[in-house]
Amino acid sequence: SAWCIPVTQKRLSQVAPATSCDAVLPVPAKASSALRMLAWSSSWELMRENPLGLGTGNVQEALNGKYESRGENYALKRNLNAHSQYLQTGLELGWSGLFILLAALLGFFRQAVKLRSPAFVVIASMVLFHCLAESMLEVQSGIVFFAFWMACLALTGDSREMSADRA
Repeated sequence: SAWCIPVTQKRLSQVAPATSCDAVLPVPAKASSALRMLAWSSSWELMRENPLGLGTGNVQEALNGKYESRGENYALKRNLNAHSQYLQTGLELGWSGLFILLAALLGFFRQAVKLRSPAFVVIASMVLFHCLAESMLEVQSGIVFFAFWMACLALTGDSREMSADRA
């Protein structure tokens, strides 16, 4: 459906060429899609340089250093974060933290499928995909959304198990 909406189609066509490994980003990046690609490539470089992570308080400073070294003043002034929860977690906690996050999110999805709940499958899918393009768990609204639905899923699972035990 994204290809049917003209505005979305335009943004996707701008991003598509920049997704290859040898893509050259426009300098300086000012458009939303170009800024996102800049954040992703800078984050990926930092993750490769720091496999154990930078710590929870050091990521923004390291990203700003990358933006400054690339001459990306627009991103630097805006303190652009990683724009991907997976990259953000990898930067903060290293590869092991990233794998734990992936295990938790995939476990959330697996539990939703196991309960055969279409609503929870959709929510789990939304979280998995939203984390690709936003640092969802770095903002209060993302944490509240995730925690609320995780709690609902846990309570639904408990109530189904309790009703199965009674039967």
